[in-house]
Amino acid sequence: MTQSDTEEATKKTILEIVAEREQKRRDWIENYLDRNLNSYTKKTTNS
Repeated sequence: MTQSDTEEATKKTILEIVAEREQKRRDWIENYLDRNLNSYTKKTTNS
């Protein structure tokens, strides 16, 4: 971690940081599932 990262972390509460990470993880999972479901439905409709 750089100095600016440490300063930024001290400005936020731990809960805010955790909440941000959880939101990013949820967004990533949703995007991942959307991509896989889309490719799956495309395969089944084309066959």
